[in-house]
Amino acid sequence: MKSATRVLVILLLLVFATQGLLLIQKTSPTADEVAFNIVNGYVNLLTRDYRMSPANPALLREWMALPWLWIRPKLNLEKKSWKEADSVPFAQGFFYKDNRALADRLLYSSRAMILVLGLLIGVFVFLWSRRLYGEWGGVLSTAFYVFCPNFIAHASIATTDIGVSLFSFIAAYFLWRYLECPKVKDFWLLAISFGFACAAKFNALIFGPVFLVIILIKKGWWSFLKASWLLVATAFFIVWASYGFEFRPLLGGGVPRVEEKLSYIAAISNSLMPGNDALKAGLQKMALETPIPMPSYLLGLAGIIRSHRLSYLHYALGQWTTGTQWYYYLLSFAIKMTVPFLLLLVLRTVFFKKSKSESGNEDLVILLPVAVVLLVTFFDTTAVGVRYLFPVIPPLFVWIGGLAQLSFKSWRWRWGLLLLTALNVCLVIPNFPNYLSYFNSFAGGVRGGHRLVRGSDADWGQGLKELKRYLDQRGIKTIGLEYFGSADPTFYGILFEKFSDKEYQVPSKKVYAVSVFYLEHADWTRHYEPAALVGGSIFIFDFREGVR
Repeated sequence: MKSATRVLVILLLLVFATQGLLLIQKTSPTADEVAFNIVNGYVNLLTRDYRMSPANPALLREWMALPWLWIRPKLNLEKKSWKEADSVPFAQGFFYKDNRALADRLLYSSRAMILVLGLLIGVFVFLWSRRLYGEWGGVLSTAFYVFCPNFIAHASIATTDIGVSLFSFIAAYFLWRYLECPKVKDFWLLAISFGFACAAKFNALIFGPVFLVIILIKKGWWSFLKASWLLVATAFFIVWASYGFEFRPLLGGGVPRVEEKLSYIAAISNSLMPGNDALKAGLQKMALETPIPMPSYLLGLAGIIRSHRLSYLHYALGQWTTGTQWYYYLLSFAIKMTVPFLLLLVLRTVFFKKSKSESGNEDLVILLPVAVVLLVTFFDTTAVGVRYLFPVIPPLFVWIGGLAQLSFKSWRWRWGLLLLTALNVCLVIPNFPNYLSYFNSFAGGVRGGHRLVRGSDADWGQGLKELKRYLDQRGIKTIGLEYFGSADPTFYGILFEKFSDKEYQVPSKKVYAVSVFYLEHADWTRHYEPAALVGGSIFIFDFREGVR
């Protein structure tokens, strides 16, 4: 049986890889890939200068850009956008002007690096589920991961969500192993994995306190105290190493907009001790003159904390809002994950005792982080979508594997799980290649989900290649375009005109392509039925025969 299940799992991972490799070539760059990730990663590798867009740590950006060391694209650091650390124009110029002939090769190679990490998540889903629930538990968990459209889609683009999910997941796995049998090796693997997670993305920091609370509950105070300083020290060392042991003043080394950041420091000083000019001056001087470890990471973390206190315009349940909506991420999860997976989660909860492992340690390791992350999202203002929950979803794939234990006791469970697995595949595959904008039937599928949420859940600028294909098939030469994203439509041969002021009110006799994210920009989009939805993210309106 073991050899049969291993072959099955290998086949499943090959299916994941095949879909990913196809997707890598079928979608245009999403809004963050070129503008904020891969170009910055290449600059980091060559210069060790981290001034550009520190909203994400360096590790995964550099991982994505590693193949570029062999491709060797041109890098011009004499541009005004570099000196001002203006990431978007710098990256667009690098990609679509300086290295236009290499653009596809650069994009595909960076995306392939993330696909490798997505495959590793699948491997660890199987390993953990198999150790908990046996061979068929591992197969069940892996099958649902491999046919999760969200993870396939994000493993096929060059962003940081898959990487932080991998390292957080591996850390949780080794935490569970440490609880099962407290070996020094497993704790160090937990600490190292957590360190890499923190170096991958700032949101991984939330898992440190959660993991320590779990150790406190299960192992007591002494283990908690030992684990605390070892976990922090290991993570600190790995993050610092990922920045080449950077050691300089917080606002030194070419940091842009220094005056703006000094004003933030002044605001912090006033919040601590109002009116104390000496404290304000001291803090500002320290930021300018006193060297500290990994200042770029700390600067990025401070920026993220500040940004999460601001209000962001986002779309939910049919309206644009800047208010915090506690239910937003729960809604996103409920409409982005497949219905069979959601049903298995419900069944796993209902049959909680019958489907857990002998020790039951996985319940705390898997469910407490889920609960904490969901609690944090209740107060989140950014509304970035289901990808924010990615670090806690792979453990849920593992958790549903516990239902496989019930199949040994009843043929109804065997057939039921088999049918739900097959149904999951049948519901997902027809949506290819529009996995990034996948929505389940509760939301109305790819065509209906945008009525509930937008952003990276629906439209992240991925549809330009499908738009070009649609235009070529119908012989359409020029369009009016309202596009959300940082990619260059002309790179794909799309001839377009921007909307005139009048066209936002009344359409002319031509074809329009409107990104889902910008659907309300033109007043008339709510009154006319689109001719098509291409790439899952761009609506086509055809008025060549006039407005009716």
